[in-house]
Amino acid sequence: SDLAGGYTIIGKVSSSLDAFIEEFVTPGTVDGSPDGQPLAAIVIDSITIR
Repeated sequence: SDLAGGYTIIGKVSSSLDAFIEEFVTPGTVDGSPDGQPLAAIVIDSITIR
């Protein structure tokens, strides 16, 4: 089975995972399904490539 849900994994959360879950996961999805577009918009402000 595909543990990534069909998405490509290209990185990791290195800090503030609890804050991310609180802000984006806890509110749920737009249609209330367990897997779908998040209710809160997610914007990536910066990335670091090492």
